[in-house]
Amino acid sequence: MSGERILVLDDNLQCRSLYSELLRQQGYTVVAVEDGAEGINAVRKAYEEQKPFDLYVSDVRMPNVDGPGFYNQIEEEGINGSPIIFVSGGMDNSQRDRINELNPVAVLPKPFELTSFLKTVEDALHHNQDLESRLPVPTQPTQNNQYLA
Repeated sequence: MSGERILVLDDNLQCRSLYSELLRQQGYTVVAVEDGAEGINAVRKAYEEQKPFDLYVSDVRMPNVDGPGFYNQIEEEGINGSPIIFVSGGMDNSQRDRINELNPVAVLPKPFELTSFLKTVEDALHHNQDLESRLPVPTQPTQNNQYLA
């Protein structure tokens, strides 16, 4: 690990703190926010500073803007080039459908084993690096007006 940047979104302070501390102990640089609206602002700021996140770890259900809403918004703005892992204590069918459309790296049901969480994060980051090394950076938006990088 070389200090990859991870954005953690969870409205539950205990979960947010646990994920953040665990990831920091593994050498990751972590920014933690409590909902999707704050997450969108954090991603905008990261892109302005040319320090985009390498991975997002997001709860599904949050006030203001939920996890899928967060990911949709950064996709629409063309400021997303990173995979997402969703964590959830439960989802209804409409949320499950919304999440499946987003093609997340993983959906982890709460509670989960911390070793499984860390392995999923590591796999997601390596998967993202593999994609970056194989895919050209487009100079034009994709069909959905999104940039890959």
